[in-house]
Amino acid sequence: MIVSVDLGGTKTRTMLVDSGKVVKQITFLTEPNKGRSYIIKELFKSINYVIEGQSIEAILIAVAGTTDGKVVKEAPNLKIKNLRLASIVESKYKKECFLENDANAFTYGEFVNLRSKNKTLSNMVGVTLGTGIGAGIIINGTLYRGFNFSAGEVGHMTISSEHRKCSCGNYDCWELYASSKFIRRQYLKEGHRKLDAKEVAQLVKSDKAAKKVILEFSKNVGVGLVNLANILAPQIIVLGGGLANIDMLYSQSVNYFKKHVLPPLREVKIVKSHLGKEAVALGLFHLYKNNLLKDKKKSSS
Repeated sequence: MIVSVDLGGTKTRTMLVDSGKVVKQITFLTEPNKGRSYIIKELFKSINYVIEGQSIEAILIAVAGTTDGKVVKEAPNLKIKNLRLASIVESKYKKECFLENDANAFTYGEFVNLRSKNKTLSNMVGVTLGTGIGAGIIINGTLYRGFNFSAGEVGHMTISSEHRKCSCGNYDCWELYASSKFIRRQYLKEGHRKLDAKEVAQLVKSDKAAKKVILEFSKNVGVGLVNLANILAPQIIVLGGGLANIDMLYSQSVNYFKKHVLPPLREVKIVKSHLGKEAVALGLFHLYKNNLLKDKKKSSS
């Protein structure tokens, strides 16, 4: 058995995985504003809960940021930089600990699942929509990480010229216009009370302002998907994360995509996550079992 942790900017989900199935889990609010010590304390509490009375092989952690497998290099939405998280966990539990980008883990989990049904699948992109935006890239059946493990940070590609500052320090990043941040900000701008993104999405049938915001959000998602398809030409783009199930998002973003992507790429399929909240945990499990976490440098080329 292994422990798989999905360490997100809003929520963290800690899961016990046995033979490719999640058998126990717990979720806690990450609350990055309380600092890294708080996050680590709550992480330990969640791990203690899922492993109670069990013998585990390893602890695997997916983070919303860049990592070389042992150090969280930069995670803007977690307010963490250069944290040796793996060694901290290993010191506590005396078990191997490996880190992976959360979107990479999500994408690999979805890829293994889809590949089991379609052996011709070899090129895919997974996009996670939530507090920020991340992506995992599969090229010729291999998870592509880039030369320094930072590939897939698509939430920080520039898509506007409004000169709005992102948490990464840059301006006009995609995630400023196609994440929960955008939905909350725009709904407030329309003169309404502060609500979280999912609450705004639930109001689209009764609230014109909410509908306007979700339509704009969906179009912005479509803009980024067009860019990804034009650059990478994947067979499939899988949408996941906390915002992927907003009803209007899928139809509106796909419509925008079909109108604006290059004609040869209209065949690219856009689908919702098949594994849902367990995608990251199962992706970590398969990466570990295939030795793609233990020998990360070899798998990044």
